[in-house]
Amino acid sequence: PTMHQHDLQAYERPLRAFFYIGGIIFLAGLLGVFRFVFFWFIGQGEGHIVNVASAAGIISSAEMAPYNASKAAVISLSETLKSELAPYGIGVTVLCPTFVRTDMTARSVARIAERTGRTAQESEAALAAMSPLGRLLEPEEVAAAVAYLASKEAAAVNGQRIPLLGRA
Repeated sequence: PTMHQHDLQAYERPLRAFFYIGGIIFLAGLLGVFRFVFFWFIGQGEGHIVNVASAAGIISSAEMAPYNASKAAVISLSETLKSELAPYGIGVTVLCPTFVRTDMTARSVARIAERTGRTAQESEAALAAMSPLGRLLEPEEVAAAVAYLASKEAAAVNGQRIPLLGRA
């Protein structure tokens, strides 16, 4: 049976131990959202689910195992569900942005500064240097990608893992 045909409890048990420390985000919760959205989109006759994971789900970094694994799981789940939902006219795409200027990134910058003795500005610059763009992404840049993927113009896009790494 496919995801929408299962009782969510069938997914909860194997996923219960899978969580991101700091937010305790259960993958079963994401499945619940998928299921709700699936039936809503069925009523509309079409739709597109856009998940936002992280580049960390594609390119892992040291000392980030729980975060990397949780993002890789979102990517894998999205890629699996694209095939299950496509026959219903529902697309699934996952965005994988590099560091975005958010409160979470600000906390990471503060931890880096604390651990290394660098200033917050130097710590942010170190994160920015990991991106081809050489800076943090702005939330509006990620939102623009989501808006495009949810639009009619992107109807042919399905099942993609899209890194948002910026361009120079």
